[in-house]
Amino acid sequence: MKIHPTVVVEGDVSFGKDVKIGPNVCLYGPLDIGANCEIYPGAVIGSDPQHRSRRKLMGVKIGKGSVIREYVTVHAGIARQTVVGDFAYLMAGSHVAHDCFLEENVTLANSALLAGHCHVMRNANLGLNVSVHQYSVIGSYTMLGMGTVVHSRSRIEPGVVYIGNPSKPLRMNHLSMNRSHVELQELEDERKRFETLRKQMR
Repeated sequence: MKIHPTVVVEGDVSFGKDVKIGPNVCLYGPLDIGANCEIYPGAVIGSDPQHRSRRKLMGVKIGKGSVIREYVTVHAGIARQTVVGDFAYLMAGSHVAHDCFLEENVTLANSALLAGHCHVMRNANLGLNVSVHQYSVIGSYTMLGMGTVVHSRSRIEPGVVYIGNPSKPLRMNHLSMNRSHVELQELEDERKRFETLRKQMR
């Protein structure tokens, strides 16, 4: 484990094996950081949610093998733990709001923004400056092109590339699905799971 001496740690924070944390990172518990994570300078994880009337009750969990780049912010949960899944890659300036749940292998490009209570399914890729409305579900193996805006009524289904404001489907995301060896049955299963998650958000 390698933690820079300027790192601020407050509250109950646990570290997995071989974690690397750079200068001027702020970590607020309850916070669980998985093994082999790398957190770059200036990141702030576990701070209070941006909510006028409700304070944090739950903390943050960062999955193993995740990379969190410069000045990323991940806020603590209110109703549930905020979760960043295994092998996430959060690029500089991206934001994960309170009560969000990111499954494994999710990528947020620079300045991608998730409002509260969003659920991002596995292997989703959110491009530069993407904005996602609260309580949204982002389907697995999707790609959101840079500047895409996900509104409250947007449907971001698994395996599709979306662009624009409001978001519009462009084509199937064959590149991601081929890289992950996704078969048709798996994609159908992910579509069913997507519908279930959307119903749970209502």
